[in-house]
Amino acid sequence: MRQPQAKTISAKYDHKKSYIKLMTAVLLLSMALTFISAFFFIAYAEEVAPNKNPELQTEASVFIDGLAEKALTVLRDKQTSRDEKITAFRLILNDGFDVPRISKIVLGRHVKKASKQQIADYNKMFPDFMLNFYFSKLQNFDEQNIDIISVIPQGKNDMYVRSRAQGELEKQPISVDWRVRPQADGGFKILDVKVEGISMVRTQRDDFTARVNADGVEGLVSYMKDIIENAKSTAEAPTTKPSGNTPL
Repeated sequence: MRQPQAKTISAKYDHKKSYIKLMTAVLLLSMALTFISAFFFIAYAEEVAPNKNPELQTEASVFIDGLAEKALTVLRDKQTSRDEKITAFRLILNDGFDVPRISKIVLGRHVKKASKQQIADYNKMFPDFMLNFYFSKLQNFDEQNIDIISVIPQGKNDMYVRSRAQGELEKQPISVDWRVRPQADGGFKILDVKVEGISMVRTQRDDFTARVNADGVEGLVSYMKDIIENAKSTAEAPTTKPSGNTPL
């Protein structure tokens, strides 16, 4: 009678031992899966967030520093004419800015209101509009020095290269933040510039929205055309020296 009882106890012991082994295996497997998941999550995060790469951030700061130096060199050159400066800035604009993307962002949802011809006219004029409209504003920076401060990741791909512009007469520096995006060819393109926290692209978009709401897309295209033609007229107008009899 004692033999069956011993077998029962042994069976219960073996069952408990097997259960412990099973739970241990499950625990080890869970830990392994957690480790593997964490590993791939980190790898994935690094893959989708290249803007956190210190080397890429350094390249972005070098890109902005070089672009700013080119622009300041052109602005400070007193021997070059306005037309020559415009030509130089056109190269800087095409090389450094993602003009097609900016033009889409600025027009925004109003593209749905435009005809194919209006969109074609808009796309054709936008680079010249952007160049002439902002050239006059950039001339105020001819006596400035621009220093790179830091690089901050923005989203998954973009970076803000933070810089500071300051001239000899200004007591307070002006903050200038450049939003850049790495390109497939290894370079960078500027998507926006913030001056003292004010986005130039958003400001332009708000202005275009107001004009479209008031005069339609056709009115916006006419406005852009006027800006370009006025800039050309200013460049072609002869400069006259004031005579001695001119009142102060």
